[in-house]
Amino acid sequence: MEKRKRISNKSRIGSRFLALTKSNLKSLFRDKLGLGGLFAYPIVAILIVFFAYGFDMTYQSAYTVTIINNDIEGVPIPEISSNANASLIFYDTLKSEEYRDTLIIEGYNIHTFEEAKVLLNFEGIDAIIVIDVNFSESIYDLAGHEEEKPKVNITTINDLVVEGVVGSTVAKVVNSITMNASGIPQSTIVASKVDAYAFTIFELLAPGIIIGAIVVCLGHLTVGFGMDKEIGTLQRLFTTPAPTHTILLSDMLSQFITAMVQFTMMITLSLILGAYFHPNVNWLALIIIAMLFNLSSMGIGMILGSFVKNGGAGAALSFLVTFTIQMIGNVYTPPTEPMPGSAFVPTSYAVHAFRSIMLSGNSTWGAIGGDIIFLLIFGLSTIAIGIICFHQKFAITK
Repeated sequence: MEKRKRISNKSRIGSRFLALTKSNLKSLFRDKLGLGGLFAYPIVAILIVFFAYGFDMTYQSAYTVTIINNDIEGVPIPEISSNANASLIFYDTLKSEEYRDTLIIEGYNIHTFEEAKVLLNFEGIDAIIVIDVNFSESIYDLAGHEEEKPKVNITTINDLVVEGVVGSTVAKVVNSITMNASGIPQSTIVASKVDAYAFTIFELLAPGIIIGAIVVCLGHLTVGFGMDKEIGTLQRLFTTPAPTHTILLSDMLSQFITAMVQFTMMITLSLILGAYFHPNVNWLALIIIAMLFNLSSMGIGMILGSFVKNGGAGAALSFLVTFTIQMIGNVYTPPTEPMPGSAFVPTSYAVHAFRSIMLSGNSTWGAIGGDIIFLLIFGLSTIAIGIICFHQKFAITK
């Protein structure tokens, strides 16, 4: 008997949840002005970026490289009773003022070669410079290496200009080092290249704009809660038998569905405008990232909605938060160095995963696993906090 009662209660709660979600969706789509603003903002944003940058290739005055040094220890030189390391001289020379307008060193021994090759297509790296393990031995003409040429391997994107500039610059630096050692042959520069698509600025920004569209629903949810408080709808709902979390989650589900409709619309518009999607793009992975980020947006919106007292306050607060997490989360910036504080906002993780999947076709766990874990934990945590905040605010009512 008790078991039947529990099942009956769960069935009634489920029915109320579906009924509330249906009612919320109807109200949402009846509000033509609010719905227009919800969809218009991201559409206008992507069109502005397209007409501003859609036809221009990315421009660089300097080329970004990462250096992998396999000659880190150098070699012992009896004449000076210590180690000499030609690779460190090479590195310091490339960092000097003479070359700072030609090469930007993104990293030094912070990536494996395979990791660096991924960055060629994803992070805007133009070349990988690998210093041979016997670089110092050949420079200083040690026994067994007298006839060996100092070797540096360069891998560049598929761009003849990059290949030529980086190759000639490295050759100049290595040859200037060998000139100080008598009888040493000039360096051997081994250059290869990998295929990389030449992105327009629009194509680099498109993944962030798509994610930015989902963030807008955060504000819509916050404003909705504020307006419901202002006219007393929430107070009345909280006096019904429906649990608080059922009422709140039904509101969230309606916004979640709206955000996914918006996501589908933005993907379609991006395809129409010619945004780049890698041939190996994993569409399921894109949808999963969008859904996880949607949870984070809903969670933040719920927390904000628990504090605002009316629609106007909700609009002001949500605009400030939305703008902040969009800017810090690299929504409107190309994939270069992350913005300060980006590690603390979910937007940056969603944008990073989207760019990895869209631009390089990389949806492996190693590439986006960390993003998925953060988005999942952040989303569930903020939703739980939002529900707790509402429980406390309306504890007396209940």
